[in-house]
Amino acid sequence: MKLRTYAVCPLGAILIIDEVGPPDGRSVLLSPPLMMGIGALGPLMEQLASRGYRVITWDH
Repeated sequence: MKLRTYAVCPLGAILIIDEVGPPDGRSVLLSPPLMMGIGALGPLMEQLASRGYRVITWDH
C-alpha cells in the first residue's frame, strides 16, 4: 500500500491527512477510532484501494 501523507493547517490547527489509492478514484473518507490512528483501518484501506477507491483518513 503506497500511502501519501499531507499536512493541512486550517485556522492554525494542524491536520495530518493520509491517502491511498488512485487519485482519480471515487473518494471514501474514513475516520479512525479515537486514539488508534490509521493502523486500525489499514486492512480496510488496502481492500478499498485495490478496488479503485481513493481512501482518505486523518489523524485526530
